[in-house]
Amino acid sequence: MNSMEQLEENLRLADESATPLTDEELAATDKVRALLKAKGDIPCTECGQCSCPKGVNIPDCFAVYNANRAFNVIHISQLNYGMALKGTGHEAEVCDGCGRCANQCPQGLNIPLQLRKVARRFAHVRCGW
Repeated sequence: MNSMEQLEENLRLADESATPLTDEELAATDKVRALLKAKGDIPCTECGQCSCPKGVNIPDCFAVYNANRAFNVIHISQLNYGMALKGTGHEAEVCDGCGRCANQCPQGLNIPLQLRKVARRFAHVRCGW
């Protein structure tokens, strides 16, 4: 979408074509959401409001970490972290703890603390490419 008109048109089309979820489907989505929140260690919504002066890709670091914790897919998450982040200058290990990102977070996360957690979890992962 490149304009407000396109956005409004997309919203109108979505409203016209939307089929309401059944009570059963709504209950299932609530159950999945609760499960993911319970297992996701870092409650980042990946809104992208935070930025790091060092270049850490904060949302991606948190997403890979949460997937690793929630689904216990250690090898896949490590591979993803290694391929997407390790060696790029965007990995959690680059964080110097300055805290500028935390001031931007609408969730109020202590981002430097959480990035240290990510860095520890993937410390042994090598660059995937």
